[in-house]
Amino acid sequence: MKASFILGVSADLATGLAYMHSYGIAHGDIFGHNVLVSKCQNTSLGDGSFARLFDFGASFLYPRKKLGWSFVEAAEVRAFGLLLKDMTEYLHVEERLDDIAFLRGLAIACSEWSPLRRPQFNLILSALIVLRDEGLDAAARIIPIIPVET
Repeated sequence: MKASFILGVSADLATGLAYMHSYGIAHGDIFGHNVLVSKCQNTSLGDGSFARLFDFGASFLYPRKKLGWSFVEAAEVRAFGLLLKDMTEYLHVEERLDDIAFLRGLAIACSEWSPLRRPQFNLILSALIVLRDEGLDAAARIIPIIPVET
């Protein structure tokens, strides 16, 4: 996998997850086997449980806190971080070294032991878009992480 591919996939996933969590909807099963990527590199987050009528898999509603933060979102951010970590292990390291270092650092930040230290999906999405459009320095201002060199 190339860094640009992983950046696109992770930004697409973060877009959907940020939207879902803004309405208090959790996916509940964020794993590689539920990530669908088309030939045009459009990404969708599915769930194999949808094969049965009216079965919504592991998805569920939860009450959003007035502070805009919840342990439910933090748990899904951790799952996203572990998925991102898995994807970055298969990168072609000869290109976009700054992007790779940021993606690996973001995976670690999302997988922090303490849920309170994990970024929310809206910040993850903003950082990925800025990384793609403006580069590492601008993305690091959104989520100050320690890039992990290859």
